[in-house]
Amino acid sequence: MWNNDVFREGYLEKDMKISSLITENINPTLDEIQKFAKGGVDDEDGGLDLSAVALSAMSASLTSHFQPGEKVEVTEGELKNVQGTVDSVSSDMIMIRPHADDLKGNILKFPPTQLRKLFKEGDHVKVVNGKYKDETGLIIKIEDSVVTIVTDLNVKDIQVFSKDLQMAANVASGTGTIGQFETHDFVQLE
Repeated sequence: MWNNDVFREGYLEKDMKISSLITENINPTLDEIQKFAKGGVDDEDGGLDLSAVALSAMSASLTSHFQPGEKVEVTEGELKNVQGTVDSVSSDMIMIRPHADDLKGNILKFPPTQLRKLFKEGDHVKVVNGKYKDETGLIIKIEDSVVTIVTDLNVKDIQVFSKDLQMAANVASGTGTIGQFETHDFVQLE
């Protein structure tokens, strides 16, 4: 309790009218979803099916999550499981070139809600959105749209949505210097 406000685990609890809340175009990160899912009954994620949450989070995403040249997979409709490469992105549609032999040469249009970025274990990626933004690392596990990465700098496992990743060629680098000292300098403390 502080200043007549109630805080729990760092979050302000407040009664509000539902009409005053913004509920459209919300794009929570996996970390935020897991934080608010705690306290559930069924499992360690609070009983939430994270793959279902990932799909609903994708519905709030914009086409800006997709870049030409990225590999994607269709997640619903008649062409479910068809893989392709993003050819171009318009304001509300993603155009892809499918990899399937019977569809080669065509350009197919999909809304971003029907596509998921496609990665494989061992890919080197960069997080472009959320709590772990700008972290780089190797993919070690993929479950639907939830990807587990071991980071380059601090070698810890993190989980993010595939929509928040892009392929990376460079390794994130720390600052390496503090004042006049650099990493691996010998110093004497008094």
